[in-house]
Amino acid sequence: MTYVNFENAATVHHTPPQKLAPSSGPTLCNLRRTYLDYTQIKIIEVTFHGFDTTVALELIECGIWLCAASIFATIRLYNVLPFGFYVMFPFFMFAIFTIAQLLLPVITGMHENSAKALAKWVGQLDGKGLQNCKYLRRKYLSQRPVRLIAAVNGFTFFMLDRSIKTYFLRGILDNTITFLISFPELHKVKSG
Repeated sequence: MTYVNFENAATVHHTPPQKLAPSSGPTLCNLRRTYLDYTQIKIIEVTFHGFDTTVALELIECGIWLCAASIFATIRLYNVLPFGFYVMFPFFMFAIFTIAQLLLPVITGMHENSAKALAKWVGQLDGKGLQNCKYLRRKYLSQRPVRLIAAVNGFTFFMLDRSIKTYFLRGILDNTITFLISFPELHKVKSG
């Protein structure tokens, strides 16, 4: 099961209560199957939390530090390094920004789409003609959205939701300013 159009997986067509009784079996079956699929996704998510969380934290922090160092080198090392070596730093900066701008929305979209899907499924079970669905509604209400976290050894630093993009850009800005203040001016060493 993919995350694309995940919220539309269990669409229920509401009919008046008198017409619902003969066809309520497949609808409830569909909702139960969707619940089981979602539960399996949550189990897979929890299974990989140990390794994934550490890798996510390392990738985000390495991206922040490499991008900040590349911006610093782009600003301060223009007259110090040979041009062939200097060109590498703006390339790294744009590459890291591009990769982050492509991947971070996908990661945050997983969390947002699963939250929307759960809200939609609970809304479909809110007594709009479906009978005997209180237990299924409680099951859906107890589920949490799919989420990825950045952690080390069980200590969670942050959740990868919509605010991670702001965190990423703020971290790059903070570290770049720290580099620029720490090394105010670099000069080319004259040989001879």
